[in-house]
Amino acid sequence: MTKAAKQPRVLCVGIPVRDLTFRIEAVPDRGNKIPASAYGEICGGNALNAAIGIARLGGKARMCGPMGDAEEAASRFIFDKLAEEGIDSSGLIHMPGLVTPISAVLVDTSGERTIVTFRDPGLWKVTLQDADALLSDCDAILTESRCASFVTPLCAAAAQRSASAQRAAGSVATTPAACSASSKSSVAAGELTLISPVLALIVKGLLGVPLAMLKLSGPFSGSVAWTVPTTVPTADFSGMEKV
Repeated sequence: MTKAAKQPRVLCVGIPVRDLTFRIEAVPDRGNKIPASAYGEICGGNALNAAIGIARLGGKARMCGPMGDAEEAASRFIFDKLAEEGIDSSGLIHMPGLVTPISAVLVDTSGERTIVTFRDPGLWKVTLQDADALLSDCDAILTESRCASFVTPLCAAAAQRSASAQRAAGSVATTPAACSASSKSSVAAGELTLISPVLALIVKGLLGVPLAMLKLSGPFSGSVAWTVPTTVPTADFSGMEKV
């Protein structure tokens, strides 16, 4: 009997967004009012979109980061959607009195988008859960670079943990690059991979490396290159943000 492949476990750190999408003929001039031909409401945010992609391609994703007050509608909507996708939301933290980010997304007939987003500045004051708890069942971290102010200690703990594992195994540890807002590359660090930029959807070496093109549908259209494993069927990415 063939042993089942282990599901890669990815901790996705970021700030979820509630996207309100409007299909329009063209962006209106200043001071004008126009009707929309269609409306939709979806989850957004780079790390959250990556978590959906990981889950749909057979991985296990856990979301981590700040959310608005537990009583606000946007917060409840996002938790419901994460549950539908089978994504662990236990790493998300409610920030009392704050607002979960929300975007108005105008999509014209060419598929181009124009976005207005509100992110409560207080969200960046979040303190994440204990690093040991977040990293206890984790193969990789995917982080939004905008979250450097609160995710850097977690990345440092992950790098230290990986280096310790390498030394215990008798291998030579590599020196990981710093996790910062300007980081643009993925950094191998032993058993963990620290990933930034935010749109590195699938962790290299975890779900595979062959490059494929997936069609986006739903509120957005167009093509985008993702890293897709040859052993996992192409997933349906309807309703996800355009890159």
